[in-house]
Amino acid sequence: MSCSNHVDFTEMNQQLSQTRSQRVRAALYPETLDEGIEIPSTQFDQAQPTAVQRLTEPSQMLKHAVVNLINYQVSLWCIRKGY
Repeated sequence: MSCSNHVDFTEMNQQLSQTRSQRVRAALYPETLDEGIEIPSTQFDQAQPTAVQRLTEPSQMLKHAVVNLINYQVSLWCIRKGY
């Protein structure tokens, strides 16, 4: 293995480490990402979700349930007030 290959792997590892938290944040809170930011994917098989995607499914479901409850509560409040 030559030194240039080692540098390439080191740079790739650094990029993946830097984006690890970004990938987790994007999976948990996709609405917080700035438009135009592209986070490199570690997904080899597009038919299979990544580990991060699988781990975030329960929290995404909970977040959507809470948002639905809040919207339902607001709707009820508006109905009661006659809006």
